[in-house]
Amino acid sequence: MLSCAALIDQFLGELLVSVDKFTLRVGGVDRGKAVSFTFNGRVLQAFAGESVAAALFSQGIRTLRSSPATNLSRGMFCLMGSCQECLVWIESNKQPSCQVPVAEGLKVETLGYREVQHE
Repeated sequence: MLSCAALIDQFLGELLVSVDKFTLRVGGVDRGKAVSFTFNGRVLQAFAGESVAAALFSQGIRTLRSSPATNLSRGMFCLMGSCQECLVWIESNKQPSCQVPVAEGLKVETLGYREVQHE
């Protein structure tokens, strides 16, 4: 019988073997259909049903805004809509990216990107 630590090590080893090194996605998982959406004018791929935040994170995008006080990078934190750290423009509304499912053709912009584009 394996110890708890051995089971965890075995699981993590299998998980790391199945991670797609280009998108940080775990392999062997049933997903929704592949969709394309835009983020700051760049076309990205995702899977229907996952949150915009998860789709961005899987593409290596971590910074979604800057702190108004210190100008430090801010990004996903609670991933349940409470903290507002992942606030972005989705179409014409400001919304936490962790609470919006990605969809084909969705237009997502960071607050800073939209401000510069629409001056």
